[in-house]
Amino acid sequence: EEIEVRLAARRPLTAEEQASLASGIAMNLGHAFLITISYCDEIARSPSGKFREFVCEIEPSSAEVSESFTL
Repeated sequence: EEIEVRLAARRPLTAEEQASLASGIAMNLGHAFLITISYCDEIARSPSGKFREFVCEIEPSSAEVSESFTL
């Protein structure tokens, strides 16, 4: 029920920007997930050199579906 959004941004988002981002994600997913925003220096690429848009870190035994999407 929780989604962590990891951002590599030039500046931290304002409270208003964070709220807008979280609201937009929840609206597009169609569920009121608890959305946490954290910052990192960079977004790591996959071994093939692509950015992974979505990463599920739930152990496969505890989730019906475990997938990772790439851009």
